[in-house]
Amino acid sequence: MTDRGTPPRLALIIGACTILAAIGFAWAFEAIITDDAETSKVSASSYSVVVVHGGVTLHRFTRDDLEALPQRSFKQNGKIEKGPTLVTVLREAGVESFTALEVVGMGLRDSGRGEFTASQLEDAILDLANRGTAKLCGPRIDWHERVRDVTALRVR
Repeated sequence: MTDRGTPPRLALIIGACTILAAIGFAWAFEAIITDDAETSKVSASSYSVVVVHGGVTLHRFTRDDLEALPQRSFKQNGKIEKGPTLVTVLREAGVESFTALEVVGMGLRDSGRGEFTASQLEDAILDLANRGTAKLCGPRIDWHERVRDVTALRVR
């Protein structure tokens, strides 16, 4: 018997799967490293962040409202993050203290959810991204735990 190698159909299937895997990897890698400025912008007039406590909406912040609050910045992974502190946003909404906070995002580029303790959020900010939304980040929040395109802050 002679070895005839890989049948043409099997070689085609393997080649197609390899190409699809490479495309999927490239897409996932690009999504992880893409700067906010490179993605499509959200309409500033339609974007808002609500603060909710006990099922009641305490305040709705527009992008302009968030920009009007005192800004703070810090560097994370080589990028400057800038926006109002989370504590400032919550105080503006009438929240003086909390033990935990659920942060909800659009879920377009990450899980769209994060549960944080008050101590994790002491120096966190809502980074005002170039795409017109806000991202929760901070020195005590791991880069992979950040929540992008934040839409709600649920006080616990």
